[in-house]
Amino acid sequence: MYAMLVAAALAGTAVLSGCTPEAELSTEQQQEERQTPVQVEKVKQGSLTLQSEILGTAAPSTAVDVFPKMTGELVQLDVKKGDKVKKGQRLGRVKGDELQSQVELDEYALEIAQNQYKAIARSEHTTDIERDQAKIAIEQAKLRLRQSRSQLDNTSITTPFAGEIVNVNGEAGGFVTTGSPLFSIISIDPIKIMSQISASQMLVLQTKNEVEVEIPDLNKTYTAKVSYLSPLTNDSGFYTLEAKLANPEEKIKPGMVAKLVVNQERQKDALLVPTESIIEKNGQPYVYIVKDGRAAMKEIEVLESQSDLSAIAGELKAGDEVVTKGQMTLADGHKVKRIEGAQKP
Repeated sequence: MYAMLVAAALAGTAVLSGCTPEAELSTEQQQEERQTPVQVEKVKQGSLTLQSEILGTAAPSTAVDVFPKMTGELVQLDVKKGDKVKKGQRLGRVKGDELQSQVELDEYALEIAQNQYKAIARSEHTTDIERDQAKIAIEQAKLRLRQSRSQLDNTSITTPFAGEIVNVNGEAGGFVTTGSPLFSIISIDPIKIMSQISASQMLVLQTKNEVEVEIPDLNKTYTAKVSYLSPLTNDSGFYTLEAKLANPEEKIKPGMVAKLVVNQERQKDALLVPTESIIEKNGQPYVYIVKDGRAAMKEIEVLESQSDLSAIAGELKAGDEVVTKGQMTLADGHKVKRIEGAQKP
């Protein structure tokens, strides 16, 4: 009997000692697996563009000097510097009293020629030759009148376009000549943006009709039309670019600095990921994506990289979540946790 109790006790001890490691292992398995906090962004598919800035300067779209059409005394000055003028507006007048008298004489001569023709036409004894000569006399009188009126018109100095007077080189009562400019006029609506560009920039811009222009002084960006691109370099080895943009309120002034923003498509229809998500190991670039709550390491090929975005190729697709923060402590298969506010829409 005693022997049976001893055997039972030993058997119970053996059972308890055999169950202890299994109980401890079960407890460890039940412990929660450590999660690595990460930030993620979605992989996109599209074009990778390179944005560059070209410095330029605002300039008048038109600037001309206005010369008197005849030499003489400036008897009337109608404008001053800073005045806005319309196309065809008179700016001043040169003395032309004798021309006014000539116009009046030619008007009178025309009236006489017309009356003579009427008298000849009413006469029964008028020949065809006399009638033709009377008609010729009228045409000659008209021609002389047109010429004298044209000369009288030359006493008025007018503007060829709407703009602003920026210089006046004379005073009423002074003497003016046809060889010296009397007025300088500019137009800044539209305004012209001028820039000197390199050969590589020229190759990009030669296919564009429009370009974005930022005016830092106004903190505004506009769209300008490319109006001219020189096919030849200047003495400094640069190409000249001109672009025009509407300036109805004339807020953009000549001399203001302009920045031409040029977008060049570098990669078309590529997978795009944040550049910061790319890690390199032993010369091989890769990224981590989040799949089923775990990190999956993906080898990639970097097609082109910029500061913010990179175009890549690899076993990824648009919509995959790529890790942008926390990837340095990850390993393939690690459980991850997206931290609040990490995923961008």
